[in-house]
Amino acid sequence: MTPNAAEIELAEKYVVKQEQHIHGTSAAIQNKHFNVGYDNEGILKRFGRIQHADVLKDVASPMYIPRQSILGARIAENIHRSMAHCGSNQLVCELRQRFWIPKDKALCKKTVRNCVTCKKFNSAPFSYPDMGPLPKERVTQAPPFSHTGVDYMGPIVIRLTTGEDEKRYVALYTCLVTRLVHLEAATDLSAKSFLLTFKRFVARRGVPQKIISDNGTNFRLGESILSNNLHEDEDAELSLFFAEHRIAWHFIPPASPWMGGVWERMVGIVKRALHKTIGRRKLSAELLHTTLCEIEGIVNSRPLTSIGDQDSPCQFLRPVDFIYKDVRLGSTQLTPSDNDEDDPD
Repeated sequence: MTPNAAEIELAEKYVVKQEQHIHGTSAAIQNKHFNVGYDNEGILKRFGRIQHADVLKDVASPMYIPRQSILGARIAENIHRSMAHCGSNQLVCELRQRFWIPKDKALCKKTVRNCVTCKKFNSAPFSYPDMGPLPKERVTQAPPFSHTGVDYMGPIVIRLTTGEDEKRYVALYTCLVTRLVHLEAATDLSAKSFLLTFKRFVARRGVPQKIISDNGTNFRLGESILSNNLHEDEDAELSLFFAEHRIAWHFIPPASPWMGGVWERMVGIVKRALHKTIGRRKLSAELLHTTLCEIEGIVNSRPLTSIGDQDSPCQFLRPVDFIYKDVRLGSTQLTPSDNDEDDPD
C-alpha cells in the first residue's frame, strides 16, 4: 500500500525526533550560535530571524539534524538524486528548504564528491582558458527571453508503442539575461521541426527581440523561412508573424563554438542531468517529454548566486524567480526496475 502525503510527513517527523533523541539535544540547545528550540510538536528546530518573513514555514524554522547523525547524509543523497545529481550549491539550497544541519555545505560537497554517478562526469580533461568580457545582451536588463540563444542536442533514442526505436532531439532555448532554459522535443533536425518547437516556445514564453544561434542548417533554413525569404504556404503565417514583431536573428561566426558558450554551458548541464537520470534507458515519447519538463524545472531552480554561511538568509536567487517568485518546482526520481526491458544492457 502506497503511503499518502500525511503519512510520509508523519514518518519523517518521527525519524527526525528519533535521531535527535539518539544523539542528544542538550548540547545543541545550550549552543547560543545554533539558536534551536522545540516547537509545539516536540521537534527541535532552528529559529532564525526571519520568522515573520513571507516565506514557507519550513524555510523560516527548518528541522535540526545532528551533524553526527547518518540521517543528514541520507537526506542529502536522496535530494541529490531527485534533483538529477545537481551540484553542491543547488544541493545546499534544496536542503535548507526543510532541514538545518551544522556545516551542511561540507556535507553537500562530500555527497557530490562521493557520488559514483557524478564521478563519471565531473573529471575535467583540460584546464579552461581565461574568459573574455560578456556581450551586451548578457549584461543589459531585459524581460525574460527577450534575448534568446537556441541550440540542439541529441539524438535520444526512444521506444515507440509498436516496439520500434526512433530518434528524438531536444531544442534548447536559453535566456541570455536571466539564464532560464526552455526545452522542447523535436522529431528530427529539419527546419520544419525546428519551426514547430519555435511556435511552442513563443506560445509559452513570449516573443523574443533577438535570437542567437550557431550556423546549423536547420537554423539557417528556419531563419530564411521566418524572414520570408522562402515562400512556402504552410509557413506564410509564421513568416508574417516574424516580420511584424521585428525579431532579429544573429548567427555566430562559423567554426567558433566558443562564441556560443551561453547555450553550450546549458546544453552541458541538461545533458548531464539526462544521462544521470535515464542512463541507457529507452523512454517512451510521453515519458521523455515529462522528463524534459522535470529537468527544465531543476535547471531553472539552480542558484545564480554564491551560497553564504548558515546564518545567511535561506532564500536564493534562481532563474525561475524572474518569472514565478519563490515557486518550488517538483520532480520525481526516475529509477528503473531490476528487470527493466527498456535498458539495452
